[in-house]
Amino acid sequence: MGEVLTFRDKIGKWLSHKLTLWLIIITIVGLTFWKDDLAFFLGLFYVLILLWARRWEWKYIGLEKPKSWKKLLFKSLVFSVSILIIVDIIITPWVEYLLGTTVDLSSLDGIRGNFLNYIVFILIMWIIAAFGEEFVF
Repeated sequence: MGEVLTFRDKIGKWLSHKLTLWLIIITIVGLTFWKDDLAFFLGLFYVLILLWARRWEWKYIGLEKPKSWKKLLFKSLVFSVSILIIVDIIITPWVEYLLGTTVDLSSLDGIRGNFLNYIVFILIMWIIAAFGEEFVF
């Protein structure tokens, strides 16, 4: 006789299926072109439901203690510097040149020259952008 799955197990199995994962990924990427905030929160909702269905198995989404902190820090440094070079030094100038525009940073004028606002902004970005995006993607 087969194993009886609970509703939670069925949801976890369905959300973990490769087709479901790809449909969610395509939907989220598509939504980023229309409503970036909606895409982020839909992705966050999906991950939270998936974690609930898998009984909060954090390892499933890659959150586990690393085998070597030194290797992790080295890889993080290499990837960060690589992304900085690729995006800020190579891609952004070409996109600005091709589109004939520059990146508008005027929305960040509130933190210019104000160290406290800068610290608050960085903390919020670490929590929302850094953890939130990595959590989803």
